[in-house]
Amino acid sequence: MKGVSIRAAPAPAPTRTPGQDTLWEAGWGRGQVPHTRRERVAAAAVALVGIRFRPHGRDPRFDYSLRHGDAARARAAIDELDLIAGVGGPGEVLLCASAPGQLHLAISIAGGLVHADALLRRVVARPGAAPWPLLGRWRLEEE
Repeated sequence: MKGVSIRAAPAPAPTRTPGQDTLWEAGWGRGQVPHTRRERVAAAAVALVGIRFRPHGRDPRFDYSLRHGDAARARAAIDELDLIAGVGGPGEVLLCASAPGQLHLAISIAGGLVHADALLRRVVARPGAAPWPLLGRWRLEEE
């Protein structure tokens, strides 16, 4: 038929799991396997990028609330865990003061950090250092 053009339908977007692109960018999708505990923590955090989250956690049995803004209380709770002082680098738990009287947790990754963004209601990776004052950092002891 004259004047009729036939075009193929656009290919559907590839299906990706949340965090897949970030994992690839971090090298985990190219045959690099995380070996140390810190690398495994960082890889697990990156795998959560894009996942929706619920403010204050998912299980009411766990008191995640940092709304009290008491850094000493938060540090004491973290010190009860099987963690040691951080030295800088990927796979560390970061305690930050995201606003006056408000604390925030993040996980350091190569070149940035992973945290739950309340505005976006998603777990996100952001490049660079934390934009908030750092109050403490902890990591798992290597095996």
